[in-house]
Amino acid sequence: MKSISLSDYLHADNTWTKRLLGNEHFQMSRTAEKIAEEYEHDKWGKMLKQEFRDMEHAKAVEYETILGSEWRTTPTVVSFGDELFLTDSPTFNDIFYSIVRNRIGKYKGSAYCELGCGYGYNLSLFPEPRYGGEFTDAGVSVAKKMGFDSQHFDFYDTKSYKMIRPGSVVYTIQALEQIPDSTNFLEGMRSQKQNIDYVIHFEGSLLPERKNLLGLFRNRYQEMNDYNRNLVELLRKAPDVEILELERDLMGSVPLNSLHYIVWRFKKN
Repeated sequence: MKSISLSDYLHADNTWTKRLLGNEHFQMSRTAEKIAEEYEHDKWGKMLKQEFRDMEHAKAVEYETILGSEWRTTPTVVSFGDELFLTDSPTFNDIFYSIVRNRIGKYKGSAYCELGCGYGYNLSLFPEPRYGGEFTDAGVSVAKKMGFDSQHFDFYDTKSYKMIRPGSVVYTIQALEQIPDSTNFLEGMRSQKQNIDYVIHFEGSLLPERKNLLGLFRNRYQEMNDYNRNLVELLRKAPDVEILELERDLMGSVPLNSLHYIVWRFKKN
């Protein structure tokens, strides 16, 4: 990996430079219809039509679907904290999933539960028993075809959270970013708090303590893409929540959409 500056990244030819400066209008509305279009049809829907040798083959197909056939060698800019690096997707993925496996794996429960599990790749990182919930029918179908315990789940539907089993370590990886307001999520989790040992997130979310230029751009990127605004804010304010770990902007495959690492649990009465 090669270290680069913010100016090297947000240069004049970068589309996001123009958008962040207001020279090109962009405003996403992240609705259920938008999520269905992006994942049900464009991503997991295309994968549903294929057969996979194993999960690594499935991951390669996912990247080819999103980034094109040259994804392994195409240079990409990533972030760790506020530092930016030029690398390739396989190198970043090795680091990313090693961190995810180690950080989540140190918290033990009776089972690992991923909410927003897609086609199941992140589930494959952890031992049995493991299970997941996914919004799209295509994602559920691919996960089941790959042998994972997956069922339909909707972050906005409190009844969906009944799928959480006793003693679960519940985690999300770039799933809550699709939910601009985390209020329903927290209420849903609260409805099953007796079944939850720990909750772990690798998620982007707006943060008021971002004060440098990159941080301000990251907050604005969240707003323009209609990504999550208030996960960290709600957790900090919730009287029944204990935050065990919070590392802001841990890493990002897109530097403007860097992920926070958050571990929390419900306080015992």
